[in-house]
Amino acid sequence: MKHKKLLMPVLRRGSFVLLILASFIIQFTLLPKAGISASVYLLIPVSVCIAMFEKEFSGLFFGLLVGALWDLASPVTDGSLALFFALSGCMAGLLTHYLLRNTLLTAIILSFLQSVLYTFILQIYFIESFSFEMFSVLLKEHYIPPVLLASLLSIPVYFLIRKLSGIFHSELFSRGQ
Repeated sequence: MKHKKLLMPVLRRGSFVLLILASFIIQFTLLPKAGISASVYLLIPVSVCIAMFEKEFSGLFFGLLVGALWDLASPVTDGSLALFFALSGCMAGLLTHYLLRNTLLTAIILSFLQSVLYTFILQIYFIESFSFEMFSVLLKEHYIPPVLLASLLSIPVYFLIRKLSGIFHSELFSRGQ
């Protein structure tokens, strides 16, 4: 029984790592090869939803993994995305543990907010001179679609992570007693 109590969290977190790696491959390898023109922030709802179910410290480390992978795929960033995703994973875990309920609406809102913050980071990194005309074009064509898509993708991701988390929790509690 003691071995199962130790094994189930390892298996649950290992499945989350595999889900992050699969999302990374889909976001940065498969979707660009499929010719999808809009950016898809698949890793954002994955990191938010994992942090919601794993709480603050695990959310920090899963966010760090997501950010490190995103930094690895991005030619411009210098590790700042790892810090950003680690802090946002920790915040999502803290918010759902102490302040908000762990619901689908919370996942959508947190994914939306993290996507918006990420687009502002993109704005800081890639735009040297600011003009409202250029910003409005970029906002309509490059920033709003990925933010809305990340919010919509948080729906199936939330249910997938809830199912994975429930499988390992129910397995632990049903056989442990």
